[in-house]
Amino acid sequence: NGPHLMTVTDPGNIYDREPRYAYLSLARKIEGATKLSSISWQAETPPGTSISFQVRSASNEKSLSSAKWEGADGEKSNFDSSDTAANKELHGPWVQFQAILKNPGGGLPVLKNVDLEFE
Repeated sequence: NGPHLMTVTDPGNIYDREPRYAYLSLARKIEGATKLSSISWQAETPPGTSISFQVRSASNEKSLSSAKWEGADGEKSNFDSSDTAANKELHGPWVQFQAILKNPGGGLPVLKNVDLEFE
C-alpha cells in the first residue's frame, strides 16, 4: 500500500483475480493406505469467508501433479465442512491436499490444523 491506501495490484488471486486462494500441501507417500476415511481441520473463518478442501492421489509422485482434485462428490467438488467422512478410494500411495481459502471481501480465513485419516 502506498499513500492514501493506493495499491499497485488489483485485489484477488494473481492468476484470475477471483477472491480465492489455494494452499497446496506437500506430497506424502502413505504406505499401505487404500482409502481416505476422513478429513478435518481447525480454522478461523470471519463472517463471509470460508475454507474447503480437495484431495488427489496417484501411484507415484511425478504423476500426482496431473491427478484430478476430488472432494466429497468426486471431481470438481469440495469437502466443505470439517470432520467429514470422506470414504474416498486412493489412486495410489502418493497423496496431496489443497485448502481453498475464500474471502469475497473483508476478513481473511486462517487455517490452523488439518488432519487426514487413512485406512
